[in-house]
Amino acid sequence: MSNLVVTTKIDLELNQFRNQATVLLLEDFAESWGEIQNSNFDTIYLRSHFSEKSTMPNNFAKEFSIINETFTGKAYFVDNISSLNSIEDFEDKYNQANLFKPFLPQTWRADQAPDRDDLIYKKRLSSCASGISFNRDGITDLENWIAQHRINIQQELRVYVICGDIISTASIKNSKTESQKVKVVDTRSLCSTEFQFIKNIMDKMPEIDFAGIDIAVTPDGLKLIEINRSPAFSSFLSITGLDLADELYSRLRNKH
Repeated sequence: MSNLVVTTKIDLELNQFRNQATVLLLEDFAESWGEIQNSNFDTIYLRSHFSEKSTMPNNFAKEFSIINETFTGKAYFVDNISSLNSIEDFEDKYNQANLFKPFLPQTWRADQAPDRDDLIYKKRLSSCASGISFNRDGITDLENWIAQHRINIQQELRVYVICGDIISTASIKNSKTESQKVKVVDTRSLCSTEFQFIKNIMDKMPEIDFAGIDIAVTPDGLKLIEINRSPAFSSFLSITGLDLADELYSRLRNKH
């Protein structure tokens, strides 16, 4: 099976994907496209990175359009995501809040939220715990943010799902605070309640082949934090030895 991964230079998983696929860096598109466009691929995975302004997908609208026009109907697009619009529609946290409302803390579009001290603010298009504020002071474009009820997180987990299969080992993460960055610190097995919670979330998005789902264990039960369809997994690999890029393409091979 021949695979193409489209991503940026800040993607921490480049080495893992290079073992499984041809990697097209969007920053080098002009130099690389001539060879790519004449190749045949079975799968194309458009990864997206919102953590830096320079790698925001809208910076590469032309490149995504060219890829879409060239390979639609010829290759399978991972997650059924084949365009800039479909990337942003899925990754938009306000869209996710509407789709996954039963699983999330109470959420508003930030410009429609009450002005309270118990809210956390997240940029609608962001990743890697960037674009988070613990108050609304200084946010001038509230329509581009969501506001969520701040929850008491006892433990934060990252759960990976590949082609509908839930990986039973989850990463344990330090939660984002005003003084602490997110960091994977350990792993543990999911309990049956957590497994079912993830399954219920995936039932809402069966088309997604690869997801990193962040959930919180709270005194009020499990809560969804966010879903990332271009998840990082280097720390998971170093702790568990499980290469999720290999797992993804093994399942795609069987699926297609």
